[in-house]
Amino acid sequence: MRWLAAGLAAALLAALSVAYLDRPSAYWASALAPAVVAFCERLTALGDSAWYLVPLAIAIPVLHVASSRSADPARAARLNWLLWAALFLFVAIAGSGLLTDLLKILFGRARPALLLREGDFGWHPLGLKAKLQSFPSGHANTVTTVALALGMLAPRLRKALAALAALVLLSRIAVGEHYPSDLIAGAAVAFATTFPLRAAFARHGRVFRRTEGGEFIPGGTAD
Repeated sequence: MRWLAAGLAAALLAALSVAYLDRPSAYWASALAPAVVAFCERLTALGDSAWYLVPLAIAIPVLHVASSRSADPARAARLNWLLWAALFLFVAIAGSGLLTDLLKILFGRARPALLLREGDFGWHPLGLKAKLQSFPSGHANTVTTVALALGMLAPRLRKALAALAALVLLSRIAVGEHYPSDLIAGAAVAFATTFPLRAAFARHGRVFRRTEGGEFIPGGTAD
């Protein structure tokens, strides 16, 4: 019931945004000073999944080799935990991103640039062109997934990660790539995929463990 309520709340927020916020946000972004847009273009790069998936794809085999060859049991255990943590991050980002990409095609929403140029504020289901793949936001999904997953691994960083993710989300509006509802949907997909993934890892004793009170914390077995 809790997940259902959260999903309905996200859908309601997105619908309200479509009705009242999305159009004004596009016109607001189009009037921003060039210097602000230039800054946001740099900031928004943090939502590109390649920045995370490529290093993780390199780190995972390196950690596997290092942990399997370590003669020190304690060091091997630490490296193995890092290996599974890297796998958790990779699967979280890639899995959530793939779902978001499928939803983009399914909904086929016109990007803000089309509203400004052609007055197109519509939806074109099964749209395969990038200009018709505004909803959900892939960058919003990626940066929210990264913030959630890293925050689960390092709880002390949660507030800082959340603040950074919020700035990246806002930058997607500023650069004219997305509406607020796109960001809400992208973030919602991140929540809907990352939390169940953590539970799955915890059930297998990897990276996380569940306390008697039902809380998930870092520290699953690393054998």
